[in-house]
This record gives sequence, C-alpha cells and structure tokens, in this order.
Amino acid sequence: MTVNEMIVELYDQLGKQSDLDPYSDAEETTIDIGSGGAVKLLGWLNRGYRRILNWRFKNGRIVRFRCTEREVFFSGVSETGTATAGTATTVTLAAAAEATADWFNGWVISITDGTGEGQVRIITDYSAARVATVAREWDTTPDATSVYEITKNEYEFVASDAVDADVNIPLSPTEEAIAVLMVSDMQTDSPLVRASRTTKFSSLESTVGNAPSMFQDVMGGLLFDTTIPAGRYYKVRYFGMPPELSALTDEPALPQQFHEAVLLWAVWWGLRRQQAFGDAYSTKKDLEDTMETALQQFDRGSERDELSLFLEDRYV
Repeated sequence: MTVNEMIVELYDQLGKQSDLDPYSDAEETTIDIGSGGAVKLLGWLNRGYRRILNWRFKNGRIVRFRCTEREVFFSGVSETGTATAGTATTVTLAAAAEATADWFNGWVISITDGTGEGQVRIITDYSAARVATVAREWDTTPDATSVYEITKNEYEFVASDAVDADVNIPLSPTEEAIAVLMVSDMQTDSPLVRASRTTKFSSLESTVGNAPSMFQDVMGGLLFDTTIPAGRYYKVRYFGMPPELSALTDEPALPQQFHEAVLLWAVWWGLRRQQAFGDAYSTKKDLEDTMETALQQFDRGSERDELSLFLEDRYV
C-alpha cells in the first residue's frame, strides 16, 4: 500500500474528522501531504510503522524483518602521545590531543613508556585544557617523560557525519539501529559472544591490549569486555529503521501483508484519540490477529523466505 492509499483508508476509518481532512479539494480527489490533517495521519502511520518493526508478541517473541538487515564496519581507535604534566589523579595530554571537554570520558589510559610505565587507569573526566582525571590515584605520578596510549571499550552508534564518527560506529543519518544481530572480529573471522545485560565485565585496567571476545547491547551502542586494539576491524550486523514515510508514493519497506498491520495500528491510535475505546479494542484485536497469523505462517517453515521474518526469543 502506498502512503496515499493508507491516508485515504485511515481518514475513512476514523470517520472523516474535520481536523484530519487530508484533501486539497472538496471533491476529495487529491491528497495534500502538507495539510494539517495529512501531517497528523502520516505521523500516526509512521508511528505504526515503527511499532510493527519492533513488534513483540505476548509470549515475548520479537519480530525482526530481514528487509531491515544492515551491516556496518568499524575499527578500534587509540590516541597516543607524551604527557606534559601529571598529579596524583590527573595527567595532562600532549598539545596535539583532542581539546573537547569530556571527549575521553570512559576511555582507558595506559602509560607505555617513561615515568609510571605499566600503569593503567580509567578516565572519569576530561577538560578542554587536555587534563584527564583518572578513577584512582597513580602509584607513580606521570610527568613530561610519560608516553601514553588511550583506548576504549564502548562504541556508540552515531551519524556518519558526526564529529566523533571516526571513534565510534558510523551509521547513515537516515537509519537508526533497532537491534544488533551479530558482531564479528574481521581478523579472526569469528563472532563475538553476546553477554547478558547483567554480566559484569572484568576490570578494563587488567584487560587492555586483548581483543574482546564478548559484547553487550547498551543504550545507543555496544560495550565490549576489553578495550579494542587500534586498527582491529569488526563487522556489526543489525536491524536498521528505514527512512520514515514522507511522499504519497512511498510504501513501507515490509512484505506487502504487513502494510495492513501498519494501517491497523494507526487506526487504533486514532480511535483512542477520539476516545472510541470499544472500536479501539476491536481494532487492537484485529491487529494482534494479523500479526499472529503471520507468525503461524512463518513457523510452518515453507513460507519463511516469502515472509522474510526473523524471530528473537529474547529481549534485546
């Protein structure tokens, strides 16, 4: 179904409320996508689109559509240099270091040569003056002879044109990561183990320099059990949110049978807005039945490729 068809159907099913009128003429022949009514209806359709892409059944199973699978590559990053000064809990980085406040928060600094060699600390605060505050006091205070390397174990999903894209996982600005399917080490051509959210990784201060073997999904990115060595590449397979529907000729990037589910969700939302709770309840049941039918077809096996579904039996 196109956006034009869905708006017409949605407007009709919601009783042609005057504030939802999407037409540019009294004869109701042409949709004006910029009208107040069309903007509201399109907003509800996009909200329904997102909800179907993240549909969770009552038994906890989550639907993922293979048509939303994406992959992105990123590499471990590091910052090296020679310190200019230090105190019991700080170290001042080289003049060439990034001068943005908080830039290195959460990164791990290792003294690799000179005074304090072998010490490893987590940076808890970083100032625009290039002063890094560490989580616990140094055993030996760094000075102007201390050579350092800074690495990290948390990488955020950011837009590909973001200022910090080079030190994170860059995605297209039109995509948003819904869920991570797999993370693979490109050097060993092997997948990393997904750790549960309750798993506590060992101290980074004792694991710097080792390639990670586990990862966790965290809000807006990935957390690894060790810092990632500079230049080591990883591939992330994930489910990405397609661009929102915007033009009258757009169609949801879903198998055709799920276009109805998007429309039903928008109808349900509109009926709740009108406080037509009885009709809203019936529509919600229709929506659940539509999705359950698709699940049954998927589980029969022969139609899995046709439906292009991926099912998760866990929360992500």
